[in-house]
Amino acid sequence: MDQRLMTIAEMVPECKFVCDIGTDHAYLPIYLLENNICQKAVVVEVKEGPLKAAYNNISKKNLQDCVEAILGDGIKALEKSLYLKEGKDDYTIIIAGMGGNLIIKILSEGLDFAKEAKTIILQPMSKLEVVYEWLAKHGFDIIDESLVKDGNKFYNVLAVKWSGIEKPCKPIDLYVGKKLVEKRDPLLGEYINWKISVLNKIIIGLKKSIDCNGQKINEKEDTLNKLISIKNEMVDILKLLSK
Repeated sequence: MDQRLMTIAEMVPECKFVCDIGTDHAYLPIYLLENNICQKAVVVEVKEGPLKAAYNNISKKNLQDCVEAILGDGIKALEKSLYLKEGKDDYTIIIAGMGGNLIIKILSEGLDFAKEAKTIILQPMSKLEVVYEWLAKHGFDIIDESLVKDGNKFYNVLAVKWSGIEKPCKPIDLYVGKKLVEKRDPLLGEYINWKISVLNKIIIGLKKSIDCNGQKINEKEDTLNKLISIKNEMVDILKLLSK
């Protein structure tokens, strides 16, 4: 497995069941079973072709007796699982390699299963800020977060658990995860510098837009000031890391 998948696997706690939503090649559940991190796995795919491909990989490893393959859409497909009827209090859900909006849709549509999970491992490919905000508003705590870098691309891997307590979210928290700062993730400095470079481009674009377009000036200026404030807070975090 590549480093992104290994980081996801390392966040999975020992549990009875792992439910891999959008399992693709089933590399994660195969690794977790072979390393005794889970006892059984439920793999879910929305299309029959990818599900068959995943099950073929599982069969090659002689793991078919401890894997349940379900054709269905997202977490709500776990309603079909016979495994979860055995131990609904000890399962981990993995939703990785999808866009942030799709992850939110999957969580929203399968909220009952999400709330009861021991842990949920998320790895959004986009819209990370939207995922952070949704989790805070819906009572999910981020209990761990790690960064992975592949080429010029950063990936955030989150371990979350439902507490039912809605938490206020500062703008900076939507751009740099609190857990990354608390644990001083080894890639955090590089990640923040990359985030600042992205914000700089957005800020320059907004300034040009305000200068050239008289419409919605106040709204754009508010957004601009917010982004500049977030950028300054990122610089402060970098200073803290250098101490």
